[in-house]
Amino acid sequence: MASYLVLHLAIVIMVLLLSSVTVQSKKSNLVSCSSSSTCTECLQSSALCAWCSSTTYSRSRCDTVANIELYCFRADIQNPTTRDVYPIVNMAVQDKINNVGPIQVSPQEVLLAIRPGQPAYFNVTVRPSRDYPVDMYFVMDLSHSMNDDLETMRKVIVDLANAMQMITTDFQLGFGSFVDKTVSPFIRELYLQNQNPCIYLTSLRNDVCDKPYGFRNIFPLSQSTNMFQALLSDVTKSLSSDRPEGGLDGLMQATVCKREIGWREEARHFIIYMSDADFHIALDGKIGKASTPNDGECHLDRNGYYTTATIMDYPSIGHISSKMKKQNIIPIFAISRGQFYDDIPFYKSLVKEFFESGKVAELATDSSNIVQLVRSSYEQITSEVRMDDTAASPLKVKYTSYCGNTVTTNSRQCLSVASQESVTFKLEVSVTNQNCFSGEQRFTVKPDGFNEEVVVRVQTLCDCNCAPSLSASQCTYGNGTNVCGVCKCNAGRYGQECECSLDEGNSVLNDECIADGDSIACSSKGTCICGKCLCNEGLTGEFCQCSSTTCPIYEGSMCGEYGRCECNECVCEPGYTGDDCSCPPNDGCIAANGKECNGYGTCKCGKCTCSPDSAYDGPTCELCDEYTCFEALCDEKRDCIACTVNGDGSKCPNKCKQYVIIVDENYENSTYNLDLNKTCEYVDEDNCRFAFIIVTNNTATYIIINSRRYCQEKIFESIENIIFLVLGIILGILLAGLAALFIWRMLTFIYDRREYARFEKELNKSTKETGENPLFKSSTTSYKNPMYGQ
Repeated sequence: MASYLVLHLAIVIMVLLLSSVTVQSKKSNLVSCSSSSTCTECLQSSALCAWCSSTTYSRSRCDTVANIELYCFRADIQNPTTRDVYPIVNMAVQDKINNVGPIQVSPQEVLLAIRPGQPAYFNVTVRPSRDYPVDMYFVMDLSHSMNDDLETMRKVIVDLANAMQMITTDFQLGFGSFVDKTVSPFIRELYLQNQNPCIYLTSLRNDVCDKPYGFRNIFPLSQSTNMFQALLSDVTKSLSSDRPEGGLDGLMQATVCKREIGWREEARHFIIYMSDADFHIALDGKIGKASTPNDGECHLDRNGYYTTATIMDYPSIGHISSKMKKQNIIPIFAISRGQFYDDIPFYKSLVKEFFESGKVAELATDSSNIVQLVRSSYEQITSEVRMDDTAASPLKVKYTSYCGNTVTTNSRQCLSVASQESVTFKLEVSVTNQNCFSGEQRFTVKPDGFNEEVVVRVQTLCDCNCAPSLSASQCTYGNGTNVCGVCKCNAGRYGQECECSLDEGNSVLNDECIADGDSIACSSKGTCICGKCLCNEGLTGEFCQCSSTTCPIYEGSMCGEYGRCECNECVCEPGYTGDDCSCPPNDGCIAANGKECNGYGTCKCGKCTCSPDSAYDGPTCELCDEYTCFEALCDEKRDCIACTVNGDGSKCPNKCKQYVIIVDENYENSTYNLDLNKTCEYVDEDNCRFAFIIVTNNTATYIIINSRRYCQEKIFESIENIIFLVLGIILGILLAGLAALFIWRMLTFIYDRREYARFEKELNKSTKETGENPLFKSSTTSYKNPMYGQ
């Protein structure tokens, strides 16, 4: 009996030691394998875990692959790994041959067998085809302010067709127009009472206007340029009441009315949106009692008019964006800059947020540049390849782009791609841990604006390849079935070898269910049977001390999407951190140059916080206006210039010594293509100026320094001398002014004294001569009659 107790005590001590080692391992590696009790649970817990199905294996059956391989026979190791990609349909890219093709995206369908946590990789090749069909539909604002633009469209339609003919021989043009919802306050009710509403406005009384409408498909897509031009000659302007127009109604109908507009399956689709104002958005329609949410369906009558403009609300921008992606339509917003309004920044932010492949271009006030605008925008769009996918949780997709000789991780785009130039994207597809699914899930990968796609079928590898064993020598004389080395006990039996019965009890074994420092078996959260705790639902651990339901909640689930709850703590997937696994990896902080936050910010939880001292902004601190970026780049390189021109260069960093090049005055001995309009300046301590140009290629950034030195004479030794000089001049002026004032006052005083002395002298002189008061006047006056005595 004593030896029996000693044996059980030794087992308890070993279990405690193994548990502590497991906890430490979990905290350091964020991988816990030993808590899994079945082979399937083990494989789902982490891609780093494997299972040993040997019946003679005495260690933890679920452990890291490295540990399992040390002690388990290879034939007994259950460790399915992500398999190679199986191309189901894999036709190479090619031009159109004998009415077959062209094929611009390869492969077309693949099958992936993925173990959760182990990614699969495959390549997608994209090659824009030469002379590919193009469908281009104009959606034009025909409110009165766009009247001169309509006149221009009539004149340049032939030039536009000729310009498109130089790009592709197979193109179609179409035209539709919009005004606004025909209800107040969007349209004055007075305008709806006459076929020519211009008569109600004094300034337009002699003009001809169309009765207002929501949207009208005037000319479906066609190759007949002459018919297009003829129909445009009959189109006239209309009137609306407020500045925002009903453009979103027009965009939605032009997008979803596939048959009415004439969109072709095998063609690149473009919508040219022309306006000089912004537009009404979703919920604005309720003002005019058009409160039914937009259903995103086609509502054009036989004459091409939008029939539910007064019933349905305006669509949301996101709704239109999703519909355009589904129809492979790329928008080009041609916007006029008004006299009092500038809506171009608004449209640029719109494209950045919702239409990644779209473009914004400034339209001349009379649309005179429409041909050049359309051609340049088309060429710019077709030279860019941007990948998109429909993968949803638990699937994750990452991209690496191979654009010519440039390889960029976490990039799903290639720029400046020529016709018939192939670019490749390496896709990493993974399934998050503990997310197995039966059957298969599908998603698609495709370049924006292309009608071709790659169908990706995904299956998960989560099952063990073990056959059940019913040997009588196993599981305590056949009291259970051996499955992958673990006994699955019959009813009423339990234990590692099914050695215990529910009808048995033992007080000594019950003591083994009490944790150190506790007095209650199984922490009062389970039942002690046969010396082991049978925990209540949701609890695990040797003493039922662990819960899988008490971890932090993130986005509505325990430990969020990228973690699992183990023993009261979140165990995060590799790269994710935080108590609730809410902080994603820093992959989203990597800029196009491979630097974290472009070197101008700090990354936390997968988001960049750009330095307030830098000129850069944006998700990866790469955005800034051209002038600011140029000045910031100049400032960044001035230290290299300083240590090069002010010394022998021995103290310069290696990157300065390696990439600083001094050329002659005219840059004639430079082998680089230099933009002399972007020249930086460095002023040294002698007030001498050096000009330098920064050149970046695929491998490094070079600083080209002009050998000529421009110096100015030293006027002042330091800024302090300038300050003292200015103060001295000011003080001198003040003193000179005071001195002049003092001299003037003294001269005035002396002059006054002299005049007063002269006055007194004259006064004394007159008094002495008469002895009388010179101011006295007698009161008696004598008069003599001149006729007296005659």
